Amino acid sequence: MPVNDVAVTNASEWAQFGLGGLVIAALFAFIVYVVREHRSERELLIAQINGQSREWKDFYSHSVQVMDDRQQETNAVIRELTKVVSEFKGSR
Repeated sequence: MPVNDVAVTNASEWAQFGLGGLVIAALFAFIVYVVREHRSERELLIAQINGQSREWKDFYSHSVQVMDDRQQETNAVIRELTKVVSEFKGSR
């Protein structure tokens, strides 16, 4: 039974008690409304958090790739420089 039907069923049951029953039924309806809104806001928030996490992971992996590329280029330059210095020393 959906939550909305429970509130309506409860409201009709409480209506037999007059104004007090009407107030209690209104409170049930309000609670159902708050729970439903909270659920939709929570789902939206979770979707936003997942989206941000995905963006952060993508940014991090891109940053790591850029650093790795720079490190490889630096290592290649150092190897080349070492080779040139070794050849220069050997030719003396």
